[in-house]
Amino acid sequence: MKGIAFRKTAQDNTVIRLHYSADINKDPDTESGLKWRDMKAKKYIDGVNSLEWRREMEIDFKAGVGELVFPTFDAAIDPVEVGFDKTLYGGLDWGTRNPTSFHVYSVDSKTQVFNSIWEYYGTGLTVFGLAEVIRKCPYYSRLEWIVADLNMWDKNQNTTQGLTSVAEMMQDDTLMSKSGIVDKLRPTDHRSDVAGINKFKMLFEQKQFSIFKTCPQQISEFTNLKYPERVETRNETEKILDKDNHSWDEAKYFILSHPYGRVTEPKPKYGTYGYYNKCGDLAAAVSEETGREYQDCLNDIYGSW
Repeated sequence: MKGIAFRKTAQDNTVIRLHYSADINKDPDTESGLKWRDMKAKKYIDGVNSLEWRREMEIDFKAGVGELVFPTFDAAIDPVEVGFDKTLYGGLDWGTRNPTSFHVYSVDSKTQVFNSIWEYYGTGLTVFGLAEVIRKCPYYSRLEWIVADLNMWDKNQNTTQGLTSVAEMMQDDTLMSKSGIVDKLRPTDHRSDVAGINKFKMLFEQKQFSIFKTCPQQISEFTNLKYPERVETRNETEKILDKDNHSWDEAKYFILSHPYGRVTEPKPKYGTYGYYNKCGDLAAAVSEETGREYQDCLNDIYGSW
């Protein structure tokens, strides 16, 4: 029967796979079914091509594996003058052994159009070197704030006065006497790759986010950003390949922290695959932060979220 599949597990249990096409009124091979599918798919960014649709509605748990995140990326533009009618912000992803990515973003308050207009990308920066790079940015005085990962506020830096954070060090005028303090830092509101991807896809589709061609590293990352080739758990299918993604990270911090870009993802219905996957994401984050076992965290969150 169409839309229904059976299989046996190693324990001789019967598993039934029920697809929406089993309902003749939802079968896209019929006129009424195609109309239903197209209407339902409008709730998903990218419609039937979105990972969420393919995973939840097509029951394809490996959708996205090894695929480009933005396969039709074409948001690179020639640079233009950035007038004082635009508001500027910064995005930062700092690494000691990994590369540091720092970009300046302009926002037009009338059109709500975003542009990435200036880029620094390099390796081997100390805290002092980072402060110097930021202070020497030609747009520094115009920046409203610079958003960065929460780990910039972790107290893991040894000083003569005890442990402090990178963010606190960069605002200490006694430590930063040569480069000058960086007093515009703020932590990101959101770190979700899924939320970031959905927001950027919407902005790209509406031509509301562009990257100046003077930011080649960011263009390269958005062009080549991929999902992993192999996943061990269902939750990992929503993770970005952890390679050449530093510019992506700080762009994501920025877009999810700016009032025009901030998103509130609708809570999925209890008992659905979407609900389970979101609980899994939360459990993974809690497990990483606290060191608790993932399954224990999931047991606590599922049903109470």
